[in-house]
Amino acid sequence: MHGLGGVAIAMFTGAILYTRPLILSAYGLVTLSVLAALVSGVAWEVFEFTLDRYDLTDTTIDLLLAMVGALVGARVFNYFYRHVA
Repeated sequence: MHGLGGVAIAMFTGAILYTRPLILSAYGLVTLSVLAALVSGVAWEVFEFTLDRYDLTDTTIDLLLAMVGALVGARVFNYFYRHVA
């Protein structure tokens, strides 16, 4: 679920930034998309770590999955940004 959440947030953020009248390169869009997904993943893991359980291994794996998902989502968005739009 964490990986898919990273993909969804990165693609959603990229789509929002793409429709705004900002002057950003493709690299800037991808960077901001990945950062938004990582920030949301970290915020969720802090919440989960403090309130639910104190399992550092689970938190680390979840953060890695969120990072991989963010990179995949940004890569997919970048493909559509360059080839479809």
